[in-house]
Amino acid sequence: MSMRRLSISLLVLVLCILPTSCRPSPGKISDGVNPKATATRSTEPILPTVTAAGPQANPTAQGECQEKAGEVRSLTYPGAVFHEDVRLTVYLPPCYSSSNERYPSLYLLHGYPQDEQHWEMLGVIDLVEEGILTDKWPPTLLVLPNQPEPLFTKTDGGPGSYEQEMIEGLVPFIDETFRTLAEPQSRAIAGVSRGGVWALEIGLRNPDVFNTIAALSPSLHVNHPRGPYDPFKIAGGDNPLPEMIFISGGAGEPLFLTKIELFAQHLTEEGIKRTFLFTDGNHTDESWKGILPEVIQFVMKSWS
Repeated sequence: MSMRRLSISLLVLVLCILPTSCRPSPGKISDGVNPKATATRSTEPILPTVTAAGPQANPTAQGECQEKAGEVRSLTYPGAVFHEDVRLTVYLPPCYSSSNERYPSLYLLHGYPQDEQHWEMLGVIDLVEEGILTDKWPPTLLVLPNQPEPLFTKTDGGPGSYEQEMIEGLVPFIDETFRTLAEPQSRAIAGVSRGGVWALEIGLRNPDVFNTIAALSPSLHVNHPRGPYDPFKIAGGDNPLPEMIFISGGAGEPLFLTKIELFAQHLTEEGIKRTFLFTDGNHTDESWKGILPEVIQFVMKSWS
């Protein structure tokens, strides 16, 4: 980082006493890194075009596959904490069945009071499939689990929580059942609202499982976890963390936005690279549909 850039960054940091004083314009992406961050956390363009030429790309599906649609499966897996089978939807990219390739996987956590169909209703399957078929994005598995109660809203993390259910139940089931690239660099977790809080808590505490996190309008203002499961406290000190963190908040959801901005600022002060997308939307499906391309592009970039 040049001295001129460091001086400008320090000046902006001094001016940003309140989160709203440095809020980007709606629809703009802010990439915040505190000057104490290491060189490996330097800023870079966040949303370039991602092609299938990266090391994780699937040459069979991209170059030779003639199928024009993937497959959506509705199934269950045996719960690890939940004492019943848990519902989930899995999207398999075109030519999954006719190839021997392994694929990256994106886990998508629904909001409250939705279920495993939430992200499908937001249009994520159609969007990702279009990107795969046009060679914009690499073939990818989408995992849309139901987050069963009471684990979803009545636990905060650790033993007996949805975190344990996902790490010990869902992720091993997916890796054993489907041809995934079973490594953190090829897994991402994203969530909406309450699911966004879980995406932060699970992703931040398990960088050996997920290297990419995306939290859309996380409901941090009504989240009251114990210390070890508080995203603010997890993202501090010298804890190893995922390399790619995306957060969004809208002007039309002020109760949510205040805490979201504080968290984005906290990451910056800790020298943690993150992308914050501020929009003019509110806490609705229509707003999340509107930013879905940016969210998926961010995830796909992490695999390029």
